[in-house]
Amino acid sequence: MTHLHVRTAARIILLLSASLFSLAPTAAQNWNARCAAYRGETLLEQNDCNRIVVQSGASEDPTKESGEWVIRYEWASGGSTVTQNAEESFVINGRTGEVVGIPGTDWSICVRNSASGNTFCTKF
Repeated sequence: MTHLHVRTAARIILLLSASLFSLAPTAAQNWNARCAAYRGETLLEQNDCNRIVVQSGASEDPTKESGEWVIRYEWASGGSTVTQNAEESFVINGRTGEVVGIPGTDWSICVRNSASGNTFCTKF
């Protein structure tokens, strides 16, 4: 019976090792969005990012939304930005946010953080 436990433990360690190595970042990351940070109309940073829907506000009726959307954007530079919205109310990184536009750009959405004054924009 001890032999069976050793064999099972060895398989578990092998599986865990394989999964850890598969999670390591690679140079060939597939990004699904573009993110930027502005101060007023001045671009501070722009980079590839991953848009991850943490919580979907979609209802069973595809023409209507209900509930809150929570989306995390993981930047190629290592940072992250979290937006939350329900109807017209936005929160960005835990602070009140306001949807704004940046003249001369084609971002899908831009949200200004009321605490920092910076604006996060994304295109996906």
